[in-house]
Amino acid sequence: MKILFLALDINIGNKTGDSIHVRELAVSLAKLGNNVILITADTKNKSSGLNWAKKIPNLHLFFNERRQRFRNISTLIYCRKIAKKYHVQIIYERRPSPKIGFALGRLLRIPFIVEINALVEEEIALVGERREEISVIKHIKKAFRRHFFKQAKRVVTVTRNIGNEIQRTYNLPDEKIGVIPNGANTDLFKPIDLDTCKKRLDLDKDSRYICFTGNLAPWQGVKYMIDAMPLILAEIPDVTLVIVGGGTQKEALEDRSRKLGVDKHVIFAGWVDYEKVPIYINASDICVAPLSTGREKSGSSAIKIYEYLACGKPVIASDVPSLEFLKKSGCGIIVPKDDVPALASASIQLLSNPPHRARLGQTGRKIVTEKYSWVSTAKKVTDLLEYTVKSDNSPLLFFR
Repeated sequence: MKILFLALDINIGNKTGDSIHVRELAVSLAKLGNNVILITADTKNKSSGLNWAKKIPNLHLFFNERRQRFRNISTLIYCRKIAKKYHVQIIYERRPSPKIGFALGRLLRIPFIVEINALVEEEIALVGERREEISVIKHIKKAFRRHFFKQAKRVVTVTRNIGNEIQRTYNLPDEKIGVIPNGANTDLFKPIDLDTCKKRLDLDKDSRYICFTGNLAPWQGVKYMIDAMPLILAEIPDVTLVIVGGGTQKEALEDRSRKLGVDKHVIFAGWVDYEKVPIYINASDICVAPLSTGREKSGSSAIKIYEYLACGKPVIASDVPSLEFLKKSGCGIIVPKDDVPALASASIQLLSNPPHRARLGQTGRKIVTEKYSWVSTAKKVTDLLEYTVKSDNSPLLFFR
């Protein structure tokens, strides 16, 4: 299948979750035999960190250069040129407002599918940003999005909650929504000897470590994990929290650890190369995803959680929708959101019980390899795309 994968707002050279999602899904689709034409946001240094793309025969990577004037029109012209060159059969666009995918579908008379990974308004509220828009403009934008979603053959979401919210907001039928969770690269993220990983990172071989990876944004709840450290250290003095990643809250979190007097037991590793993240996870005893209040609408399909499990590590996560499987499947512990004592208690429980950690880790690895690998995700997307192309016998409709 010839797929035009549009990720026009994503800088594929970044180390954030959205970039990893696009990278891994595109690579996995290509490895399944699909011809994937991926167009992403322009990146300043196209030679840095993008060697992985050159190793995939069926993956063709292009960059959309943003222009201030007429950028939607120039983007449409650019994407149309590439789409015609490769004779694409279907468009798969990751974007909250898939106007380019919709327009291309109309021009080329091929179906398009839109992928939604988050509720934009929810994230804006969590960050604390304010967007003042005239009411009429907001209604016009919503009307256009509703039309785009209705004309899409499917709206793919990573959680059922996001799907439900999109369906309710834009009055879409049940059959329009498809839920396909994120995954993990189970070839890269796999169990590696703990002492070997500690040595590679120059960590104390006799200490215990808790790991968090990802963007340091408000909804990640990392501040609650730092708040839990004094309670954990009172019971287990040789433990250190390793935070891999960066973001808007990094300085505030560093300041918080100093004020609590736990800064010697918190390592801020910053962003590291994607290929190095498994080393940090495997150097740790447990991994955490203390997602904060505010994710009630969307739920979570955090890539970090699948990567933790793929490395055979037990996970402590907040009681956010879509993460119930951690407890039900026996590969992690669920704690109340923003609950510092509960985070501390769960951490102490796992750190004090190596056999229990091992059992949870083994179960987690098995579940990810069977259900939540990127290959599994790509197979579901491929099935959906193939079904859509085969069943699409009529041209897309315009306004009605």
